[in-house]
Parts: sequence; structure tokens; C-alpha cells
Amino acid sequence: MQIEYSSYPIRQINSSDHHGKKDVFHNIILVASDPFKGHLPLSVFEKTEYLAAEASRDSWQEFYITDPFSDNAIICSFGIIHKLGNHNNLNLLIGNVHTNPKYRKKGFITYLISETIQKYESVGQHQFSGDKSENKDADQFIKENIDTSKYTYYWTLYSGVSDFYKRFGFEAIGEMDWLTFDEQDTGSLSTIEEVKEYPGSEVILLGDEAKSTIGKYFEDPKYASYVNDTKNPLHRSTNFSVPMIGKFWIRDQVVCEYYDRRYSYVGLRILHHDIDKETFVIISGAAEYNGILVHKLFTNLSTSESETLHKDLEQILKFLKLAYSDYEMLKFDHIKSFKFMITTGDIHAKDAETKKTIVSILLGQNWILDTSNKSFLPMMKEFGQDGVRDGVKWINNGFWCFG
Repeated sequence: MQIEYSSYPIRQINSSDHHGKKDVFHNIILVASDPFKGHLPLSVFEKTEYLAAEASRDSWQEFYITDPFSDNAIICSFGIIHKLGNHNNLNLLIGNVHTNPKYRKKGFITYLISETIQKYESVGQHQFSGDKSENKDADQFIKENIDTSKYTYYWTLYSGVSDFYKRFGFEAIGEMDWLTFDEQDTGSLSTIEEVKEYPGSEVILLGDEAKSTIGKYFEDPKYASYVNDTKNPLHRSTNFSVPMIGKFWIRDQVVCEYYDRRYSYVGLRILHHDIDKETFVIISGAAEYNGILVHKLFTNLSTSESETLHKDLEQILKFLKLAYSDYEMLKFDHIKSFKFMITTGDIHAKDAETKKTIVSILLGQNWILDTSNKSFLPMMKEFGQDGVRDGVKWINNGFWCFG
């Protein structure tokens, strides 16, 4: 039997009106909690999502469909974050795409995404079907936040199910591979003394106080990757002053409160004063709380300084093992090994050859490189069409900085 989708209202909440719709927000989070909460309790996931929405410096809008024949149950939902880029580009970043298991494989999420893209691309002129669809509120928010005379807009997302999004015109950019360190021997935890012991160099553990100034490690041009050196105006990146790591740290704090724990370190800097060079990493708990996620690894060392580079990366591995202890990861029942993750897009060097050397050194430390391009790829709508592929470079200056 063909479904009459127009009988199912499309509704929305956004960064301006969600304070008055807490019950709706709660229900959306509840439906999306499986699988997005990972190994965390529902209450931790819910509080994290709410606090992250409250703290967001990006405007956002969440769309959802309700079932009028079943007590207005939420059928499916997804969100759009407006992430400002450089050169007057703005990314419409799709995320948290989810369908209530009861309604899967019936086309609801395809209908919702298609209708919403049409509404955005017409700047609120396209109307959702059905008397109870929230066109007025949706249109008002879009018109207040979308200015095609000022910005060029790009639809972007990350996904491990790329085939699904091809129906909307999305193509995988394919410039991101995952490096994972997974070691069963968890008896080799590092100590603070071991991490800080680096003759001739200064080692700084970045603690909780560093969060207030962490933006400089993402937005300061001196910490940019070599791909940012281009003057080509078509090369794009996000506004690095709003890194996504803030959401991860909110979740880390909620986790610590729930389990009556605390963590001290969010990064490590190694300063080589004699040559005026440095290396650093910025970290958080991983997305599914199954390890440590490295949001950014930066160095301005070169391949000619490979011995120092080797030592820096050895020190970083020691730090990650210290962080595992600091985050008390091994107290979680689902964790049986050291697990650290970073994407190649989050490794930043001043030239491509040095970046290649870093990957080679990490592989020598028993990190594993996944080049299958099958999991969690960056995607862009109409990537490959005239005016989109040519001159566009995905610039990652920290995890989930889409550009």
C-alpha cells in the first residue's frame, strides 16, 4: 500500500525556539538515542544533546515527522547546522539522521530530507504538505538565517551509508581515512613523569583551563595545515573559531558527573625552543565512548627533522595512554583494550611529504590505516558538478570542521 506522506505533518525546532519545546526535543533525542548514544546511558546522551544545543554558537534547525494516527509519535528526524566558512561560503551540515525502528524502510526519512532541501533551496518558498505542517515557523527561521546574496551555500554531511545519500545528489569526497591504534595489552599505562620526560624540550599537558583558549589551536593560521596556504578563493573551510570539539567536551563532562569521575587533560604540546618548532594533539572521548578521539595532530617539523618527529609521536602515544587512565576508560565494561582514533584529515603538517611521513611513523607504532573509504566519509551535494568540484578542496582543521 502506497503511503500518503502528506498526511504526516513535518515539524521543526531550531536554535531560537527550542527553549519552549523541551518536550519535543526530549522525544527527538529519545527516538535517536539508539544507536547514537553508543555505550552511554540514555540520561547521559539526553543531557549531552541538550547542553550541546544550548551551547551551540552555530544556528541550527531540526526537522521531524509525526504520526497523527499514533498519538503523534515521532517517525523520523534530522538536523541542519549552519557552519560558516571562509570566502563567504556556508555549510549546511546534515546530521543525526534517524528513523524510529517501527517506521523504517517506508520512505519517511527520504521524504523528509527531500522536502527540507527543497524548502531551504527556495529560501522558504516551498511549502510542506498538510495543514499541520509547521511551514510558518520553518520559513521564518530560514529567511532570518539564509542570505543567498551574502553567502554561497553547500550541503555537506558525514556518513557511513553513502549509497543512501546519493539519491539526494551527495557524493563522497573521499579525502579522509581512519587511523586506529588498538592494543590489547592495557597494562602499559603511562605516568605523568614519563610523558613529561623529554630532555631538551618542554612538554605541556593541556588541562581543563585550556578549553577557554582552545580556539587558537584551530583558527590561528600558524596552526593550519599546508592545504590552507592556497590563495584560491574557491578553496573553502569552516570558521575554525567554532570547532566541534566543544560538544565532545560537554559529553565528557556529563559522563564524568554521571560516573563520579573527573579527567584532567585535553591535549599535549611539545615545544622545541632551540628550533622554534612544536607538535601538539587535542583529544576527547570518542563518539561512541569506546576510546580516545584525536581531534587534531599538528606539527611544523619537517621531514629533515624526522628524528625529532619520531620522538614527538612516541611521546604522544605515551600521552594517549596517560589520557586513557585519566579518563578511566578501562573501568567501562565494554572497553577491553587501548583504542585511539584519528583521521588523516586531522593530521596537520606544513607540507604533504611531512604528513606522509607522520602516517608512516604511526603505522610503525602499530596504528592501522583504513583506506576502504566505507566508514564515515565526508560528502557534498552535487560534488562533481560544474562549479562545485572545480577548485573546491575539503580542508579539515580539526575533527568535524567541514570545508
